[in-house]
Parts: sequence; structure tokens; C-alpha cells
Amino acid sequence: MSEERAPAVMPETQAPWPARDGLRITGVRAIVTAPEGLPLVVVRVDTSDPGLYGFGCATFTQRFHAVVAAVDQHVGPMLIGRHPADIEDITRMVHLSSYWRGGPVLNSALSGVDQALWDIAGKRAGMPVYELLGGRVRAAADTYLHASGATIEQALADAQQILDAGYRNVRLQAGGPGLGTYGAPGTPGGYPDAPYPDGWDVQQYLRDTPKLFAAAREVLGETPNLMHDVHHRLTVKQAVALARALEPYRLFFLEDPIPLELYDRLPELRAAAPMPIAVGEQVASVADAARLVAGGGVDLLRLHISAIGGLTPARKLVALCELTGVGTAWHAPADVSPIGAACNVALDVSSPAFSIQEGHLWPDPVREVFPGTLDPRNGYLYPNDAPGWGIEVDEKAAAKYPAVTHLHERWSARVRRPTGDRGAVTKLAIVGTGNIAAGYLTDLRTYPGLEVVGGHDADPAAAAAFGAAHGLPIYGSLDELLADDRVDVVVNLTPLFAHVPVTTAALRAGRHVFSEKPLAPTPEEARGLVELAASLGLRLGCAPFTYLGEAIQTAWKLIRDDAVGPIKLVYAEVNHDRIESWHPAPQGPYRAGPLFDVGVYSLTALTAMLGPARRVWAYGTILKPDRVTLSGEMFSPQAPDFSLVVLELASGATVRLTANFYVGAGTRQSGIELHGERGSIHIADWTNFDSEIRAGLPPEPVPLLGEPYRGIPWGRGIAEFTGAIADGRPHRCSAEHAAHIVDILAAAAHSQQSGTPVEVTSSFPAPLPMPWAS
Repeated sequence: MSEERAPAVMPETQAPWPARDGLRITGVRAIVTAPEGLPLVVVRVDTSDPGLYGFGCATFTQRFHAVVAAVDQHVGPMLIGRHPADIEDITRMVHLSSYWRGGPVLNSALSGVDQALWDIAGKRAGMPVYELLGGRVRAAADTYLHASGATIEQALADAQQILDAGYRNVRLQAGGPGLGTYGAPGTPGGYPDAPYPDGWDVQQYLRDTPKLFAAAREVLGETPNLMHDVHHRLTVKQAVALARALEPYRLFFLEDPIPLELYDRLPELRAAAPMPIAVGEQVASVADAARLVAGGGVDLLRLHISAIGGLTPARKLVALCELTGVGTAWHAPADVSPIGAACNVALDVSSPAFSIQEGHLWPDPVREVFPGTLDPRNGYLYPNDAPGWGIEVDEKAAAKYPAVTHLHERWSARVRRPTGDRGAVTKLAIVGTGNIAAGYLTDLRTYPGLEVVGGHDADPAAAAAFGAAHGLPIYGSLDELLADDRVDVVVNLTPLFAHVPVTTAALRAGRHVFSEKPLAPTPEEARGLVELAASLGLRLGCAPFTYLGEAIQTAWKLIRDDAVGPIKLVYAEVNHDRIESWHPAPQGPYRAGPLFDVGVYSLTALTAMLGPARRVWAYGTILKPDRVTLSGEMFSPQAPDFSLVVLELASGATVRLTANFYVGAGTRQSGIELHGERGSIHIADWTNFDSEIRAGLPPEPVPLLGEPYRGIPWGRGIAEFTGAIADGRPHRCSAEHAAHIVDILAAAAHSQQSGTPVEVTSSFPAPLPMPWAS
């Protein structure tokens, strides 16, 4: 058995001078992960000294596949055999070697290598990187966070929360008509009479933005520093008009008022604007950035450091800023990795040119992948004092959060003026017109940004009756539906055993899919659908979505707020009665069984709130073998009509869940009970959004977060799904989560047969709470 061969050394890329010791670079590779939904790329550089390696940020979220190819196929092999101390020579060699050089892809690859070499240098010296740059000139970097809302009132409430948390600086963005508003939720169909109802209107924006800041000064007071991001959308004259209209509100800076293509006119704009102008995040050339600084076009330089090649070129620009009186305000939202953020802060604390630092609150999954991620304290970011960046990458954790292609593109492609020639309303088509289709259709028709254009069912008579009853056009076949270019999203409401072929066909036809639960009958089929959607750059979502409702969101916030202590024990009761007494076609649910059909509601809510399952025990039996439909037809269940399942969750909680098609109104047991160290949380009903929530010891009624929908709004999951596509963010009811539920169901079925516990190893990106419940 042959040993793995070491990467070959390229003689041409070696230094023409002898190294002072035998340390060499032995490996360079890219790592991609998306623990917060946005793809992050980091580069790991290994050396011949065991345990000595470095990490660097190479994140270009929108083209991460291209960066990975540049690192692994082009840049990495050039570095094998080089001494990692030769940072300057290595970065110049990589930069010049491509002939057509620069640009965000190649510069991001270069940045990953460059920052990793600085990480190694710090570890070799036993010093944090900021000390390699000359040491501190300040203790920490003052930061700002983003406040936003669909309305001015919501944006200011968000800003107040940021200020109450100890921050002094806030960027303000408020939504407006249409979906093209940057940095805040828009209003679908904002221009209903326009060719493109979801467009973005510049005159509306120019009228509304001064109103936002007038209200901000009235509500927030004179002390906070306020910023605003135009996001490259104005002409020079429009930008001057906006800047002058905002003059009374004393902005700390106005960000990116004009597009990159008009940067030659920045000196003109800067001379006319009464507040500092901050630009640069789209600049992907260190020479272009230097010309911005030297040419008098910028007050605050806001570069995405990965896009210019890393720390080495950035520190040279910092020196130029110091000599010309320009400040720095590095770009650092969620699409900069924690390693990139650490690089920013190293420059912030070591340079007199520092002005302010964009901040971001990293959620727990990011901290899981990047141990050592910087924590803001009272609005300040302090650098790590550990050698190098002081941040590791847990590659096992990183693999749990795969990246999805085209998130940003799907949002940016929809940013148009109201005169755009393509309608922005999301067009849906329903496949499956059975028992739940009417509820979905009725509720979906209440959302202004959604339109159901037709339906289909494998039973032509059922489809025709449904179409006639609801005024819905009916397609003669699934192929006809998928040939309709209007259809953006297929809503798969077919019975369980038709889920996979319908979803597969829709994905292969280039359509996003939202499926009824469960995602698939088997784990293999579920994983296949997840992989297919990812490979095609399409979205796949899946019910249940009831955890998006006010009741379960309220319970979840109580858990996050540690209202009753860590949850240790959960009882979930799913008593769904003898459904043949009301269901027009009960044979399908009895073929799957109550655990598959309705147990998934509690399983999905519990794993969303508490995390994935790791071990499953189960017992199942058929309590009533002889069943009769409403039409008098005899049938027998093909799966247990009673299941008892015990789960061990990764969080340490133990769950006992029962699901049956036998007991209904006759039981006193219902809902979900979550028991912690200091009390309990009771969810009276696992389906209805207005279910009563009790908490404490003893549990007392708790007000819900917001006025709830009375019952179940069937369209909410799809509205969230399509909104996420439009906004370019991950959707909540993810296929990965749904596939994990299928793994639990399969493990329970196996345990019922074997009488032994079954391990579950899969996981999923943790869904975020609804914005109003955060």
C-alpha cells in the first residue's frame, strides 16, 4: 500500500536565496463553509513544522467556487516548498504570475494565502499580528452595527436596541415600496400599476431618506453617530442632492453614494457633500484604492480587504491614508469571515488612520466553526492577544454548513426600476389538489407578492373539480406545468410517496420547490433531493412551517432567553384521532403512519429550537387494524397507528414523543412540554399559531410575540421561502432540516423493528428566529 505523495515543488517558484532554516510550506487549500447562510472561504497553509499552520480570509461570497479553484488549482501549488516568512515576495509573485492580474477572484485567493502567512508569522514569533505591525496605538476598535426595518418606526426601534446594548454608532436603513430596497425589508408589489410592481424608485428614495434621519434625531437624540448606505445607486447630482438634504442630521458618513464606474467624479461629489464620504468596498485593485486616496475622492476608505489581496497591500494603503488624512472604515458584514474581521481589527488598533469599524454579531454556528471569533464589548472590538489571529477553524463543524450558490444573484437580479419589463410577483403552481390544497391556495392568495397561476393533479377529475371550485387554471400534465415559463416555484402537495418524483422533475426543470412534509420516504431519497437542488443552484424548502408562528416563536425566545434554564426533558403528544372519521382519503396517511404524517410537526419544531437528534429509540404497534372510510370502504393501516419515540438531542435534552391515529378529543394530554432546571414551558397546541404558551414554575400564561394568526396561515412558510429567495438570504424551512427529520423517522422505524437504539449523525444549518422574534 503506497503512502500519500507530498505535493510537488515547482522549482521556478522557489526563492533565489537560501532560507535561514528548514521550515517550508507543505500544503495550501481552500475551505468553504456557510454557518450563517452566506458562503465564507478561508485558506489553510500548512508547514513542515507539525502543528504550525495559518488561516486567511479569501471570502468572495458571490463567486466562491471560482476562488476555491484559484486557490487549489493555481495559487496553492506555487507555494509548495517556499519559506512562509517570505510574505512580500510570495504575494508579489502570486499577484504578477497571472499576467491579467487583480480582480476580486484572484485577489481573494491571494488574500487567503497572505493572511494565512501573517497568521503563521505571528505564531512563530509568539505574538498577535497587530504587534508585528508595530503594536497598538489604541486599545480597541469602535464599531457600528446595522439597524433596519420595513418602516421608519421599526428601523428606529432596532437602532434603539443597538444603542441600549452599549453601541454609540448605528447605520440606518428603512424599507420602502418594492423589493429592491437595500439593507431593509421592502414591500412586495409596492408599485401595483407599474410594469415592474416590485421595482425601486429613486425619487421615492430621495424623498424618504431625509425623513428617516429627521425622525432618528428626534427619537435617538443628538449623541449617536448615524450612517447611511446608498449602495452605489445614484448619479452624482442625485448624490449631492441627498447629501445636502441630510446635512441637518450630521451623518458620521454617507456610504457608497455612486457606482464604481463614476468614481472619477468622487472629488466633485466630496467637495459638494457636507458630510464625510465613505467608499471602496467594490474596489478590487490596490492601485485603484491608492488613486482614490491620493486623488482626494474619499474621506473614509471602506475596502473589503480580501478583494484587494489581503493584509500586505492593506497595510501599505493604511500608510498612505496616514499621510493624506484619510480614515479607514473596513468592510465587515456577514460576508467577511471572523478571520477577515480579525485582520481588520489588527489594522484598526495599530494605525492612527483608523476612523470606525463595521461590526457584526456572529451567531453561535459561526463561533462553532471559528473558535476564537472576536466578541464586541460595549460596542468595541478588541484584538485577540494569542499568537497570530488567535482564531481556529473547526473543519468538522465547517462541513456541517455547506454553501449554496447564487444567493446574492437571485436578489440582485431583481433590483430594477418600476419601469422594468419583467413582473416581480413570484408565480407559483400547485401540484397535488388533495385535502390540504384548498387551505394553501386560499391563504397564498392573500399575499400581494405571490400569485398562484395554476394547478395539477395526477387524478384529472380531482384536478378539474378543484380548479372549478377555486377558479384556478388546471394543467393537463406535470410536463405542461413545468413548460410554463411563468412558474417560479412549484408547491408540491402530493402524497408522501409522490414527493420525490415531482420534486425531482421540478428541480430538473429549473424551478424552486416548496414541498409538503416529509421531504421524502427514505433518507437516501431526501439527501438526493438536497444534493440535486444544491447542484442546480435552486432552492428547496419543506414543511412543517408551524414553528414560524407566533406561539412556537414565543416559546423559542423563552428558551433562548434562558427563562427556565437549560431544557433537559420534553414531552410531545401528537393525538390525531381516527382520521378516517373526517379525511376523504385516509389510506395515504395510514400507509405512512402518524409518526411520518403528523409527528413531524413536533419533531421539526423541537429540532429547530433545540438542535439535531443523535439517538432514537422507538416502539410501534397497530391498535386498530380494521378501518372504514367515509364511503364505507374497509382498509387496514400499513404502518403502526401508534408510535412511542425517545430521542437524545445533541443539546443534551431527552424527548419523549407519542403519535397516534387512535385518540382524539378524549385525551387530556396534548401539545409540547419543555422542562428546564428552573421551570417549564407549555405549548398547548403544536399546530395553531395562536396556541397558548405558559412558562415558569408553575407555568403561567405568557403573552405571544405579536398578534397571532388565528389557526394556521398555510401560506406563511412559502411566503418566507420566496421572500428569502428575493432577499438573497437562506430560507428557514430548509431541505437540510427536512432531511434530518427523515433520518429521525427512518431511525425510529428501524428501532421499532430491531428493538434497539439507532444513532443519527446528520445535521442541518440552524434556522434563525423570525425577525420580529429575535
